[in-house]
Amino acid sequence: MLLALRFACEADARRALAVDEEASGKLSYHRLVYLGVQEERRRGRVGRPRKGEAPLSVGYRLLARLEVDEGKLERARRGLLGARRYYLLE
Repeated sequence: MLLALRFACEADARRALAVDEEASGKLSYHRLVYLGVQEERRRGRVGRPRKGEAPLSVGYRLLARLEVDEGKLERARRGLLGARRYYLLE
């Protein structure tokens, strides 16, 4: 998934977001709500960094949340209820 990837710069993350918005339209009853881009700094050691210690690498991740799309869900419910029509033929 796109949210698990780490990007080299913020522009790359936003570019991938634009491409992924097309794919999120294929979700049946949910939608992805993008919250932004988070900067991640990585160091070479475990623990608290020393004063003035620069990070070894900086990466960016997309933040998003999955929500139920009430409009799509309601249309599906109405479609299911409307499909239950029985005809009596004599």
